[in-house]
Amino acid sequence: KAGAQEDRASYFATQQSMGEFYIDLLMRMDKLDPAAGHNAEAFEAAERERARSLLEMLAESRVDIRQGVDPKLLQREHEIAGLLNSNAQRLLTLRGTGAEEKAAALKKEISDLENESQQIELAIRKSSPQYSAMTQPQPLTLKEIQQQVLDSDTVLLEYALGEERSYLWVVNPGTVSTSGLKSYELPKRSEIEKSVREVVDLLSARGTYVSSELPQQKKARIARADARLPQAAARLSQMVLAPAAAELGNKRLVLVTDGSLQHVPFAMLPVPMPNAASATTPLVAEHEIVSLPSASTVAELRKQIAGREPALKTIAVLADPVFQSDDPRVSRQASISKTAIIKKEAVKKDTASSGSIVSATKVSSLGNEAQEENSRILVHLAATEADNASGGQLRVPRLPFTRQEADRIIKLAGEKDSFEALDFNASLATATSAELGRYRYLHFATHGYLDSEQPELSAIVLALVDKNGQPQTGFLRANDIYNLKLPADLVVLSACQTGLGKEIRGEGIVGLTRGFMYAGIPRVIVSLWSVNDRATEELMAAFYQKLLKEKLTPAAALRQAQMAMMKDKQWSAPYYWAAFVQQGEWK
Repeated sequence: KAGAQEDRASYFATQQSMGEFYIDLLMRMDKLDPAAGHNAEAFEAAERERARSLLEMLAESRVDIRQGVDPKLLQREHEIAGLLNSNAQRLLTLRGTGAEEKAAALKKEISDLENESQQIELAIRKSSPQYSAMTQPQPLTLKEIQQQVLDSDTVLLEYALGEERSYLWVVNPGTVSTSGLKSYELPKRSEIEKSVREVVDLLSARGTYVSSELPQQKKARIARADARLPQAAARLSQMVLAPAAAELGNKRLVLVTDGSLQHVPFAMLPVPMPNAASATTPLVAEHEIVSLPSASTVAELRKQIAGREPALKTIAVLADPVFQSDDPRVSRQASISKTAIIKKEAVKKDTASSGSIVSATKVSSLGNEAQEENSRILVHLAATEADNASGGQLRVPRLPFTRQEADRIIKLAGEKDSFEALDFNASLATATSAELGRYRYLHFATHGYLDSEQPELSAIVLALVDKNGQPQTGFLRANDIYNLKLPADLVVLSACQTGLGKEIRGEGIVGLTRGFMYAGIPRVIVSLWSVNDRATEELMAAFYQKLLKEKLTPAAALRQAQMAMMKDKQWSAPYYWAAFVQQGEWK
């Protein structure tokens, strides 16, 4: 499923240069004749260029395109999904082991399976009566967006980056199509990208692994990044927000970003001021912020959930999975050698505050700083934890604060209407079971795995071993997610880089978020970088306090939680609170 969707998105991306030229032409015409409405035409052209395949995908999700299809096709589709999952997991374990030939063969096998999967998806669509009868959705016009999507408390900011110049359209609700639309010319793509890279690099310095770096060196590097970040963020804010500052008011900001701007946590950018040096108040202090792949997406999401019966129970939480066979939770009957037990106990003593299961050599070389910044990203681990002491095998550290996070959420929700899957129960089998369909909110607290080249292989990492320490498939991948039916209101992916994926021109980021939207979820909260385990526990506890006890909307609850973290001296750095963003419906 995910591969076929990416294929369609990639095709549209090949047409993007013509669309970019057309938008630029219309905006240049608008300069010559501002009263002709060319800026409205350019905005609608940008909306058409963006997320066409996503609109088609969401419309498809409302019908059962597999009904009446040859069972053999469906069986092979299921088999391929399983093979892709297991092979991708095997490929990850080969990273850093020197087994280049095995890895290359496995990549070839994965590629062949993906090609076959896409052919099967095409055959299913061709033979599906429901698909052939489906009306293809069209992007909304400016007037339709103003009347059907926006409300009096919401303003839309839509960006289009270009080779020579970029554009920003600000849309307010209105009854006439050209009413409430303002457009602004911004610097060219390369200038914006340079500024974005600087901000993101400085922002994520705490979560960046540098080989052979000593604790004091890391501390000095982080201090330098913290000192430079405010000015870098102010420059970016002046570049992409300041032109429209007068239009923002105190309204909710719905952002449709483009290119590298999709990696920017707008919440931490300072409110634009006439003097860039005086811009210090974070945008989240004055605005609720929501991200969208396109404005038209909201209308399709609303159709998807229209008339749907709300889930009867409150929340299901999957957290603190078992990743390693030498985890203390594995049965003592598991085949763990005496040497492994001794090594494990040594590591436990050195990592008591973090719960990480890494090699003793690794812990002693990184010291307390490694424990302090324990993050929830497996792509980081794949590059750093395959070492000689672990026999060249990837070792996935436990995330102890995910358990505390889960316990705090369940306490807020009440055990009667909640479901908590921990340890071995935080598994792929649980995540894909019908049980989750009974809950309004779904929360995954674990490692994330990002594959920016093959986004269908990106995953939420669940239990990788069973109670006897035997390996099992534990990656909840995009392919699995597309095949779920989840009538939940919200999914929270409390892991690293879950909002990222493969960036496709004109289509945005293809990753886990699209899979959950296809599965029936109108709102997804995801992260933009490698989040800190301890800080994320605090952020999520504050978020669910606002959501479950104070009955705020998810977007409003996230804003309040981020502001609370921002005011706490321990977590005031944007790295700790700004990573999570909400995508999708805000009502």
